[in-house]
Formats: sequence, C-alpha cells, structure tokens
Amino acid sequence: MRLITVIAIGALCTCLSVASSQGARLLPRHVNQADQDGYTPLMRAAQRGQVNVVRALLKSGAAADARHPNGPTALMVAAQKGHVAVAKVLLAAGANPNVSVMTPHAGELTTLMWGIMSGNQGVVQTLLKAGAEVNPRTEDGGTPLMMAVQGLGGVEIINTLLAAGANVNARRSNGYTALMVAAERFEPQIARVLIAAGADVNAKNNFGETALSRASKEGNGAVVTTLKRAGAKE
Repeated sequence: MRLITVIAIGALCTCLSVASSQGARLLPRHVNQADQDGYTPLMRAAQRGQVNVVRALLKSGAAADARHPNGPTALMVAAQKGHVAVAKVLLAAGANPNVSVMTPHAGELTTLMWGIMSGNQGVVQTLLKAGAEVNPRTEDGGTPLMMAVQGLGGVEIINTLLAAGANVNARRSNGYTALMVAAERFEPQIARVLIAAGADVNAKNNFGETALSRASKEGNGAVVTTLKRAGAKE
C-alpha cells in the first residue's frame, strides 16, 4: 500500500519548473489559463513554493480551487511539497481543504493525505486548523492516521492527527488497524503512541491476526514487548 500510494502521488505531482517572473507577467485574462500539461500558473507557483507569486496571481483573479485534469489543486500540490506559507495563503483565499482526487491505484486521496506525505507537521496542522477532515477513508478503508503510521509521517504528525480526533481503531476493508500497521514497523514508539491513544491491542483483522501476531511474524521484538506490556494476548 505504501509503495503504491507513493507512486500514485508521484505520478500526479510531476515537478515542472516555472520562474517567478512568468507568473508576474501574466495578464488577468490569462491568469487561469492552463499550459499544455494542464497546470495553471497558480499550480506552478504553488509547486515551487513561490508565495509572493501565489499572492499576486490570487489578487489578479486566479481560481484557488482550479483543478489539473488529473485532479490536483494548487493547495494539494503545495501540501504535498510541504509549502506551509503557500498553503496558508491559498486557504485564506478560500481554497477547499477537503478536496480529494482519485488516483489509479490508491483510490481517493484528500488534501490532508497529500500533506501527510510531505512529512511536514506544519502543513498538517495548517490543513486541520482550516477544517480538513481528519477521518476520511480511502477506497480500501485507509485513513490519514494509517498513512502516517505506514511511514509517510513521523511521530509528531501521528500525535497531531490523534489530537485532532483521528480514530485510532478505524479498520481497513481487510480489518487492519493502525496498530497492526505499526506492528510491522520497527519503531516501538509509534506503537506506544497508538496504545496511549486507546488502540485495541487485541483487535483481529479478517485473517484472525492481531498486532502481536503481526509483530511476531515480522521478528519485531521491541514492538512485541511493547504490546505484551499493554496487555496483548498470544
């Protein structure tokens, strides 16, 4: 899931360069005109983190929520690249933090999920403060928290999501919980954070596996110890 998601997002966020002066010279009637690759000047500036160009384009009438043919908005691009200042300017201009895009392999992904992929806690906090939904679901039932636990966000982002109300016991369609995902990683701190937030240490997936059995199969001794101390049963 992690590899597929990264590939899918990478395909949607192809880095295409643009100079600041290009955005500044655009006439008002051209401010929302997409180039041959489907990117508007605002999307280009957002991808590069050119906050002053973004402000100028918005002031000239750029549509904050214009979409690339593949779905991404300027806010999604800024979030995925970790550009906090750009994200704040776009949100202040009315950009929707809950827009989602359908990817070929990972299903529907929200702007928050894109922000998690940046690994930038500031972006995640900014989106949540602006009203981004903390518990949207992907096609297979995955959540932003699960995405962060998979390794697409650090402990700080995981804590931020939990503090915002992320459902620690949400399940994918195969029954996996965030704790089961964490059990496959060699980072007991993540397991401890989830357990402290109320994760069910004895929940079973559709295959009858628990977080403990998953950690044992992976040879993840540190997480096995953490789970047993929290009451996980064999």
